[in-house]
Amino acid sequence: MTNNKIETSQNILNSARGFLRIEQDGLRALEAQLDEHFVTAVESLLACRGKVVVTGMGKSGHIGRKLSATLSSTGTPSLFLHPGEGVHGDLGVVARQDVVILLSNSGTTEEMLQLLPSLRSIGCQTVSITRDPSSPLATQASLHISCQVPKEACPLSLAPTTSTTALLALGDALALCVMERRRFTPEQFALYHPQGALGRRLLTRVEDVMLPKDRLPLVAPDLSLRQGVVELAHKRLGLLIIVAEDQNLLGVFSNGDLSRLLEDPTHDPNVDWPRPVADWMRIDPLTVAHDSMALAAKELMQENSVLTLVVTDSDNRVCGAVQLYDILRAGI
Repeated sequence: MTNNKIETSQNILNSARGFLRIEQDGLRALEAQLDEHFVTAVESLLACRGKVVVTGMGKSGHIGRKLSATLSSTGTPSLFLHPGEGVHGDLGVVARQDVVILLSNSGTTEEMLQLLPSLRSIGCQTVSITRDPSSPLATQASLHISCQVPKEACPLSLAPTTSTTALLALGDALALCVMERRRFTPEQFALYHPQGALGRRLLTRVEDVMLPKDRLPLVAPDLSLRQGVVELAHKRLGLLIIVAEDQNLLGVFSNGDLSRLLEDPTHDPNVDWPRPVADWMRIDPLTVAHDSMALAAKELMQENSVLTLVVTDSDNRVCGAVQLYDILRAGI
């Protein structure tokens, strides 16, 4: 690497670190200016009997979409309203019991100001977030939260950078304070994120991933060992499930049990093959209820070093089988 290349790389890193320090300073300034207005906003969202509508233009609009999504996924119903669409009919989504959060760095965005007369007529509460507490949007809203930063990180002081970072962080703080006071749980979070990793872990039940009965090697206790081995190989579950006539679980006979039998020096094929498989079954196999969480089944298998569990109902009737592979494949 040439000296010029080293110098250029170092200059880039120095610039990046400088920009990050400016944004860090902005967040520290934001932290210091939080006051009772923020507290009132949190209380308003907690008391809201409707939904939270978030609106903003440009970069503020992008951040507004994220704020609305965060609120919705943490227990506060919310939607984003584009102000341009709002003044052309979409304000119809706003009801009196809603809270509307208006985001604008300057507080003078024309499209945002055009929303205010209708919002006042609807009678909903409005919360504006701007850098200027004396701006029209700040003074005409029901409540204002200040979001001032010392300077933009942009070298030209033109591109919104520190201000958008601060607004994003302030929105997160607002949503998380509400979430915390709602005592929002991981289980509730999973409910709203069924395809996320946490959602799959906390919502997926054994019955969602188990093999159904028609794919299982269910056999009667008087089946011969010879026939049982054929069935064991045919269904490829790794074990035979021995059941009574009413489908109650009696025991299991696994590949491991077969291997141990074949290695037993006292084993006599001529004598043993015709005997009922029940003579070698284990009568106390690990089982799991069909409505148990798949995560619990996974932990049970890992703790006991087994790959398959018989799934039973409340009357000990076999209703399926679950394998560790299927649970892992489901992302649990």
